Amino acid sequence: MTMCSLLYKTELEVLKRIGDTVQRTRASYSDIAVIRNHENLLDGSLYLYFADQTYKIPYNTVSSKLIHKFITLIRNKYISFNFNAKKVPEYSGDISDTQHGEVSYYFKNLLPQLLQEDTGMHLGAVQGEVPMGERETRLLRKLLYKASDKRLLESIHLTNGKEIVIMNRGRLWGYRWQTQYGKEIFYLPLEKIEGFECRNLESEDTVMSCTFTMTGSKHTFLFLVGNPDLSFYKNFP
Repeated sequence: MTMCSLLYKTELEVLKRIGDTVQRTRASYSDIAVIRNHENLLDGSLYLYFADQTYKIPYNTVSSKLIHKFITLIRNKYISFNFNAKKVPEYSGDISDTQHGEVSYYFKNLLPQLLQEDTGMHLGAVQGEVPMGERETRLLRKLLYKASDKRLLESIHLTNGKEIVIMNRGRLWGYRWQTQYGKEIFYLPLEKIEGFECRNLESEDTVMSCTFTMTGSKHTFLFLVGNPDLSFYKNFP
Protein backbone atom coordinates (compact mmCIF):
# COMPACT_ATOMS: atom_id res chain seq x y z
CA MET A 1 0.00 0.00 0.00
CA THR A 2 1.35 3.46 -0.93
CA MET A 3 0.02 6.85 0.05
CA CYS A 4 0.49 10.47 -1.00
CA SER A 5 -1.28 13.77 -0.51
CA LEU A 6 -2.28 16.74 -2.69
CA LEU A 7 -2.79 20.24 -1.31
CA TYR A 8 -5.49 22.66 -2.44
CA LYS A 9 -6.58 26.10 -1.23
CA THR A 10 -8.90 24.99 1.57
CA GLU A 11 -8.46 21.21 1.69
CA LEU A 12 -6.10 18.36 1.00
CA GLU A 13 -6.63 15.08 -0.82
CA VAL A 14 -5.06 11.84 0.37
CA LEU A 15 -4.48 9.15 -2.26
CA LYS A 16 -4.09 5.61 -1.00
CA ARG A 17 -3.21 2.82 -3.40
CA ILE A 18 -4.49 -0.59 -2.36
CA GLY A 19 -3.64 -3.25 -4.93
CA ASP A 20 -4.84 -1.99 -8.32
CA THR A 21 -7.25 0.57 -6.89
CA VAL A 22 -6.77 4.13 -5.62
CA GLN A 23 -8.83 5.40 -2.71
CA ARG A 24 -9.30 9.19 -2.61
CA THR A 25 -10.19 11.10 0.54
CA ARG A 26 -10.68 14.85 0.75
CA ALA A 27 -10.63 16.77 4.02
CA SER A 28 -10.49 20.35 5.22
CA TYR A 29 -7.24 21.57 6.76
CA SER A 30 -9.21 22.56 9.85
CA ASP A 31 -10.08 18.87 10.36
CA ILE A 32 -6.43 18.02 11.07
CA ALA A 33 -5.97 17.69 14.83
CA VAL A 34 -2.26 16.78 15.07
CA ILE A 35 0.75 16.64 12.75
CA ARG A 36 3.56 14.24 13.62
CA ASN A 37 6.77 13.94 11.61
CA HIS A 38 9.13 11.03 12.34
CA GLU A 39 12.62 10.68 10.83
CA ASN A 40 15.17 7.93 11.44
CA LEU A 41 18.16 7.97 9.08
CA LEU A 42 16.61 7.59 5.57
CA ASP A 43 13.17 6.51 6.77
CA GLY A 44 10.56 9.19 7.26
CA SER A 45 6.87 9.04 8.14
CA LEU A 46 4.43 11.93 8.20
CA TYR A 47 1.27 11.33 10.25
CA LEU A 48 -1.88 13.42 9.88
CA TYR A 49 -4.34 12.85 12.72
CA PHE A 50 -8.04 13.45 12.14
CA ALA A 51 -10.94 12.89 14.53
CA ASP A 52 -11.79 9.49 13.06
CA GLN A 53 -8.57 8.21 11.49
CA THR A 54 -4.83 8.74 11.00
CA TYR A 55 -3.00 8.87 7.68
CA LYS A 56 0.64 7.78 7.50
CA ILE A 57 2.62 9.08 4.53
CA PRO A 58 6.03 7.35 4.22
CA TYR A 59 8.93 9.17 2.54
CA ASN A 60 12.69 9.13 2.10
CA THR A 61 14.38 11.75 4.29
CA VAL A 62 16.28 12.97 1.24
CA SER A 63 12.97 14.76 0.64
CA SER A 64 12.90 16.32 4.12
CA LYS A 65 12.91 19.91 2.81
CA LEU A 66 9.87 19.18 0.66
CA ILE A 67 8.08 17.56 3.60
CA HIS A 68 8.93 20.56 5.78
CA LYS A 69 7.31 22.87 3.20
CA PHE A 70 4.31 20.55 3.11
CA ILE A 71 3.99 20.77 6.91
CA THR A 72 4.39 24.56 6.86
CA LEU A 73 1.58 24.91 4.30
CA ILE A 74 -0.74 22.83 6.48
CA ARG A 75 0.20 24.71 9.64
CA ASN A 76 -0.70 27.99 7.97
CA LYS A 77 -4.22 26.67 7.33
CA TYR A 78 -5.23 24.20 10.06
CA ILE A 79 -5.81 26.76 12.85
CA SER A 80 -8.96 28.91 12.88
CA PHE A 81 -8.41 32.49 11.70
CA ASN A 82 -10.30 33.81 14.72
CA PHE A 83 -8.20 31.88 17.27
CA ASN A 84 -6.45 34.33 19.58
CA ALA A 85 -2.85 33.38 20.33
CA LYS A 86 -2.08 32.89 24.01
CA LYS A 87 0.62 34.98 25.66
CA VAL A 88 3.14 32.65 27.28
CA PRO A 89 6.13 33.80 29.38
CA GLU A 90 9.58 33.39 27.85
CA TYR A 91 11.64 30.39 29.00
CA SER A 92 13.73 31.34 32.01
CA GLY A 93 15.68 28.10 32.49
CA ASP A 94 19.05 26.96 31.17
CA ILE A 95 18.98 24.23 28.53
CA SER A 96 22.51 23.22 29.57
CA ASP A 97 21.45 22.59 33.18
CA THR A 98 21.90 18.83 33.72
CA GLN A 99 19.95 18.67 36.99
CA HIS A 100 16.94 17.34 35.06
CA GLY A 101 18.84 15.48 32.37
CA GLU A 102 21.23 16.24 29.55
CA VAL A 103 20.17 17.59 26.16
CA SER A 104 22.21 16.18 23.26
CA TYR A 105 24.27 18.36 20.92
CA TYR A 106 22.01 17.11 18.15
CA PHE A 107 18.91 18.58 19.77
CA LYS A 108 20.74 21.76 20.81
CA ASN A 109 21.65 22.29 17.15
CA LEU A 110 18.11 21.56 15.96
CA LEU A 111 16.52 23.94 18.47
CA PRO A 112 17.41 27.18 16.59
CA GLN A 113 15.69 25.77 13.47
CA LEU A 114 12.48 25.19 15.41
CA LEU A 115 12.66 28.66 16.93
CA GLN A 116 13.00 30.20 13.47
CA GLU A 117 9.95 28.45 12.00
CA ASP A 118 7.94 31.55 12.88
CA THR A 119 8.76 34.76 14.71
CA GLY A 120 6.54 33.95 17.70
CA MET A 121 8.03 30.54 18.50
CA HIS A 122 9.88 30.26 21.82
CA LEU A 123 11.13 27.59 24.18
CA GLY A 124 8.77 26.48 26.93
CA ALA A 125 10.05 23.31 28.62
CA VAL A 126 12.99 20.91 28.44
CA GLN A 127 13.42 17.34 29.67
CA GLY A 128 16.94 16.03 29.18
CA GLU A 129 18.08 12.43 28.86
CA VAL A 130 18.39 10.72 32.25
CA PRO A 131 20.02 7.37 33.18
CA MET A 132 17.35 5.74 35.34
CA GLY A 133 19.87 3.71 37.34
CA GLU A 134 21.12 6.93 38.93
CA ARG A 135 17.59 7.91 40.01
CA GLU A 136 16.30 4.53 41.23
CA THR A 137 16.38 4.05 45.01
CA ARG A 138 15.56 0.32 45.07
CA LEU A 139 18.77 -1.71 44.90
CA LEU A 140 17.58 -4.53 42.59
CA ARG A 141 16.05 -2.13 40.07
CA LYS A 142 19.08 0.17 40.27
CA LEU A 143 21.33 -2.74 39.26
CA LEU A 144 18.91 -3.84 36.53
CA TYR A 145 18.62 -0.35 35.06
CA LYS A 146 22.38 0.16 35.09
CA ALA A 147 22.90 -3.21 33.39
CA SER A 148 20.37 -2.39 30.65
CA ASP A 149 21.31 1.31 30.60
CA LYS A 150 17.64 2.29 30.79
CA ARG A 151 17.25 6.00 30.06
CA LEU A 152 14.44 8.50 30.01
CA LEU A 153 14.94 10.14 26.61
CA GLU A 154 15.01 13.87 25.92
CA SER A 155 12.22 16.14 24.72
CA ILE A 156 11.97 19.86 23.93
CA HIS A 157 8.68 21.77 24.15
CA LEU A 158 7.96 25.05 22.35
CA THR A 159 5.00 27.28 21.60
CA ASN A 160 4.01 30.20 19.38
CA GLY A 161 0.81 30.85 21.30
CA LYS A 162 -1.27 28.87 18.81
CA GLU A 163 0.47 25.50 18.86
CA ILE A 164 2.61 23.39 21.13
CA VAL A 165 5.55 21.92 19.21
CA ILE A 166 7.35 18.98 20.82
CA MET A 167 10.54 17.35 19.58
CA ASN A 168 11.66 14.02 21.00
CA ARG A 169 13.46 10.85 19.93
CA GLY A 170 10.40 9.00 18.64
CA ARG A 171 10.28 6.85 21.79
CA LEU A 172 10.07 7.54 25.50
CA TRP A 173 12.75 5.14 26.79
CA GLY A 174 16.16 4.05 25.54
CA TYR A 175 18.32 1.00 26.34
CA ARG A 176 21.92 -0.11 25.86
CA TRP A 177 21.18 -2.01 22.64
CA GLN A 178 19.36 0.92 21.02
CA THR A 179 21.22 3.60 19.08
CA GLN A 180 19.38 6.92 18.98
CA TYR A 181 19.39 8.33 15.46
CA GLY A 182 15.77 9.39 15.15
CA LYS A 183 13.77 12.48 15.93
CA GLU A 184 10.06 13.14 15.98
CA ILE A 185 8.23 16.46 15.96
CA PHE A 186 4.60 16.90 17.07
CA TYR A 187 2.50 19.93 16.15
CA LEU A 188 -0.44 20.26 18.53
CA PRO A 189 -2.87 23.17 17.85
CA LEU A 190 -4.13 24.61 21.13
CA GLU A 191 -7.72 24.79 19.91
CA LYS A 192 -7.74 21.01 19.40
CA ILE A 193 -6.54 20.18 22.94
CA GLU A 194 -9.41 18.59 24.84
CA GLY A 195 -7.47 17.74 27.99
CA PHE A 196 -4.02 17.60 29.58
CA GLU A 197 -3.11 15.47 32.60
CA CYS A 198 0.11 14.62 34.42
CA ARG A 199 0.41 11.74 36.86
CA ASN A 200 3.18 9.69 38.45
CA LEU A 201 4.03 6.48 36.65
CA GLU A 202 3.21 3.44 38.77
CA SER A 203 6.32 1.64 37.51
CA GLU A 204 8.69 4.62 37.94
CA ASP A 205 8.21 6.76 41.03
CA THR A 206 10.64 9.41 39.75
CA VAL A 207 8.88 9.95 36.41
CA MET A 208 5.64 11.70 35.49
CA SER A 209 3.48 10.79 32.48
CA CYS A 210 1.87 13.81 30.81
CA THR A 211 -0.85 13.12 28.26
CA PHE A 212 -2.54 15.40 25.75
CA THR A 213 -6.05 14.42 24.80
CA MET A 214 -6.53 15.81 21.31
CA THR A 215 -9.51 15.56 18.98
CA GLY A 216 -9.41 11.85 18.08
CA SER A 217 -6.04 10.89 19.63
CA LYS A 218 -3.84 10.92 22.72
CA HIS A 219 -0.12 11.67 22.98
CA THR A 220 2.08 11.05 26.02
CA PHE A 221 5.40 12.58 27.05
CA LEU A 222 7.52 12.00 30.16
CA PHE A 223 9.10 14.36 32.69
CA LEU A 224 11.17 13.79 35.80
CA VAL A 225 9.25 14.42 39.00
CA GLY A 226 10.26 17.86 40.21
CA ASN A 227 11.24 19.24 36.80
CA PRO A 228 10.29 22.93 37.20
CA ASP A 229 9.68 23.24 33.45
CA LEU A 230 6.35 21.48 33.94
CA SER A 231 5.02 24.88 35.07
CA PHE A 232 5.01 25.73 31.34
CA TYR A 233 1.86 23.67 30.97
CA LYS A 234 -0.03 25.68 33.55
CA ASN A 235 -0.57 28.18 30.72
CA PHE A 236 -2.64 25.72 28.69
CA PRO A 237 -5.96 23.92 29.27
